[in-house]
Amino acid sequence: MINEMNRRNFLAAMAAGVGGFAMAGNASDVISSTMPAAMAPSATNWADHIGLELFTVRDLIAKDYLGTLEQVAQIGYKEIEPAEGYANLSPQQFRAELDRLGLTVPSTHSGITAGPTAQVEQQLAGFQTMGIEYTSLSE
Repeated sequence: MINEMNRRNFLAAMAAGVGGFAMAGNASDVISSTMPAAMAPSATNWADHIGLELFTVRDLIAKDYLGTLEQVAQIGYKEIEPAEGYANLSPQQFRAELDRLGLTVPSTHSGITAGPTAQVEQQLAGFQTMGIEYTSLSE
């Protein structure tokens, strides 16, 4: 049993878990049997929370934002994290597209715009409409 969680112990536990994935059919059993109790996953089905940082597909997003989102959803992603805006859509329009595609946006890198004229409350309200819980500050 690992008593102290440090980088070395974490990496060792992760390596053991990844090695077990190749040999086991149920990933949650492998993870919980190879990881220290402090790192064991909750009852959450992590497969439902694997997301894509849209910066990864930035070239495609720049050419066809909504078409790229459709492809991302077709591949099987359920969560996305925007990095370069929201296709010039209003928060309501963006949320409608997310709902249509079965996607959620728990966080964003297209954060709150700061400055003396920033309408922070309006930006936060838009994030709430889109379902964004975590954001950063952009300048």
